[in-house]
Amino acid sequence: MKEWLKNSWYCIARAEELTVETQPLKKKALGQNLALFIDSAGKYTAVNDVCPHMGAALSLGCVKNGNLVCPYHNFGFGSDGKCHEVPSILESGKIPPTLMVDSYPIVEKYGLLWIFLGDAPEDKRPPIVDVPEFDKPEFHRLYHDLVWRGSVRPMLENLVDFTHFSYLHAATFGNGAHPYRDDYKVTKGEHEVSCTVYVKLNPDNWFFPPVPELGENPDVKVFCRYHVPTLVVNDFSIGKYKDVTLFTFTPLDENEVLIRMYGCRNFDKSDVADTKLKNLGERILEEDRLVIESCIPEVLPRAVGVPVDKYLLAARNLYDKVLKAGNSAADHIYETHRGGKITILPSPVRTANESFGRSWKRRETQEKTARKKRNSE
Repeated sequence: MKEWLKNSWYCIARAEELTVETQPLKKKALGQNLALFIDSAGKYTAVNDVCPHMGAALSLGCVKNGNLVCPYHNFGFGSDGKCHEVPSILESGKIPPTLMVDSYPIVEKYGLLWIFLGDAPEDKRPPIVDVPEFDKPEFHRLYHDLVWRGSVRPMLENLVDFTHFSYLHAATFGNGAHPYRDDYKVTKGEHEVSCTVYVKLNPDNWFFPPVPELGENPDVKVFCRYHVPTLVVNDFSIGKYKDVTLFTFTPLDENEVLIRMYGCRNFDKSDVADTKLKNLGERILEEDRLVIESCIPEVLPRAVGVPVDKYLLAARNLYDKVLKAGNSAADHIYETHRGGKITILPSPVRTANESFGRSWKRRETQEKTARKKRNSE
């Protein structure tokens, strides 16, 4: 939890999940419960799923006139986080100005809803990952989600570490007879690192169409990208054929991580191919899961890298850089009376309303003091 990143974009849902009929839609990310709805202008909106009046779950309510209405006392909140309606108050001018809820920006891209969890101003926010193939009509999309138990960073680094493909996945898509050993260059940017390598795939599980002009068992070009906060794009291509997969890793709570796989390809767009690739993906990830769960690097004096790990190490360093730049979510995690933990991240609403922001600053200070006391007992 202490390594979760705020002030970043996370894929919170598919756009098709949030409609007038399905709203409000409850989602969870970084230990925070969120209520998603569509306001009167048709804008996608996400708010903290805790009513500021008495703490009820707003996601249990409904949407009226573009406002999310709490089921407890029918307080109505807009996409700006403000309370616009309290039925028990006859004069709207008497609604307390600090009766607000944190509201987070949502952007639709590639048919996905991306939420910005944090309070950084718009000009300071990192870009949403760019995968141009998702916007090209010749590419067929394939979506798949699953939940793993564990911490997000080992899962993320597993996807960044391409050299294990030949070894751990020799029975699925890797080629154990031709393990990767060559040198490569890493390109480092402000928000992502990348590299290009050439590998051989397992001929028994070859998922591309035949490319006879390239000979038997040809090299496959792999363009690998890590994009902050927890995104990996693996682009496999051979000749004119390309298969691109975006992996997003979103911690749900301290025990579970939602892994979303969004693939697209410009060949064999049949349902049979979808099923084949989905099954292959699940087999590959199951091989990963078993090994990841066995890893205990925290007991070592330090993790020892080798030269071929430079892409992995560059991604790790970028993650740490963002984390240390004041983007840890750790200061926004609270204990509940039920013995659990809940996150409530700051949003742009706190910057826009100073009184609302100050009230949360006081609450965070109280929680820090209580946390120190609990840790010392």
